[in-house]
Amino acid sequence: MHQSVCRQPGLSNAPDKPGLLRLYQSYLGLATIIFVVTIFRHYKGMKYRVVPVDTRQPEVVQLLTLLQKACLPHDKIYPITQGYWYVAYTQNGEAAGFAGVVPSSRWSDTMYLCRAGVVRAHRGCGLQKRFIKARVRKAKALGMNWVITDTNENPASANSLIAIGFKMFEPSQPWGLKTALYWRYRIKHAV
Repeated sequence: MHQSVCRQPGLSNAPDKPGLLRLYQSYLGLATIIFVVTIFRHYKGMKYRVVPVDTRQPEVVQLLTLLQKACLPHDKIYPITQGYWYVAYTQNGEAAGFAGVVPSSRWSDTMYLCRAGVVRAHRGCGLQKRFIKARVRKAKALGMNWVITDTNENPASANSLIAIGFKMFEPSQPWGLKTALYWRYRIKHAV
C-alpha cells in the first residue's frame, strides 16, 4: 500500500495521518478562538468611569492630545481650549477614550459633539454611547435644545448616534466634508 507524504512545514517526512493533522489544525483554530474570547471577556467585563475633566490643567490637555493622536491618528488635533471634555478610565486607572462637546458656532441653543475616540483595545464596550449620553446630559444641564454632530465614513459612530436617538438631517449650509452625514438630537425638557 502506498503512503502519501505530508508536505506541511516541519512534517515533510512524516507519513500522512489526516486525522492527526486535522486534530492539530482544529487545536490551533480552537486555541486562537479561546485567546480572542478570553481577551474579549477581559475587556467586556471591564468597568469604566466616564468623568468630566478640567482643561485648564496642562496634564489634562496633554492627555487629551495623546488620546486624540492614539484614537484618530489621521485627523488634525481638535483644539481643547473650549467646551466640555470627558475621559473614560478603566478600573485600573488607564485612559480608554475621550470626548468633547462645544457650543455650536451657528445656533445659540445647540451644542456640537466635536470629537470622540476610544482606544482600540477598549472598542466594543459601549464607551462611545456613554460618551454621547454624558455630553447630551451636559447640553441639557446648560439649557440647550439641540445637540448636533457629523460623521464621515464611520458606521460605528453612526450606529451609536442612532442607538441614542439621533436623527440624520441636511443643514442648509453643510460644514463638513462632502461625504459627511449630519446628525441632531432634540433635548426633551420637563415642562
